[in-house]
Amino acid sequence: MVCLDDTAPVTLEERAHQFWHGDGQNRFFDKPLQFIVNENATAGFIGEHSMMDGTPTLRLNDYVCNAIVNNKLTFDTETIRSNLPEPVPIKFTINEEIQEKIDQAQTHFREVIAQHDLRVLQYLGYGKNLIKRFKCSPDAYVQMVIQLAYYKMSASLPLRTYLH
Repeated sequence: MVCLDDTAPVTLEERAHQFWHGDGQNRFFDKPLQFIVNENATAGFIGEHSMMDGTPTLRLNDYVCNAIVNNKLTFDTETIRSNLPEPVPIKFTINEEIQEKIDQAQTHFREVIAQHDLRVLQYLGYGKNLIKRFKCSPDAYVQMVIQLAYYKMSASLPLRTYLH
């Protein structure tokens, strides 16, 4: 799925919100892969995790980013489009009842999103390579950091810690 958005997020938090849910009108969470491209050329990705592990989607994104950065995409040939028909707009007839349901859905979306608290922290002190030098999995390391933060906040360990 490709989501073309007419927004221009700048900060990491603006981008996180945009890539996660946008305005709620063109994110399809039943799709396994969504590429989001904004008006200001920032881009993001949502991978629905239940059908696959994160590794294939990471490799796909690495491949796409590598192709873009190294100018491996050519657009100067007429054969790229093949024989696909030109797109045509789809016109919907929306009556008063349908418009009311759309308005209710948009209101509900804004209420649900308002209940979320999203913050982005970009830590540049070290990364996965240093963690791997300690013979530790970066994912396990981050999970331990989360557990430690929870413990320090609540003075107890989460229940799932005892179940593992």
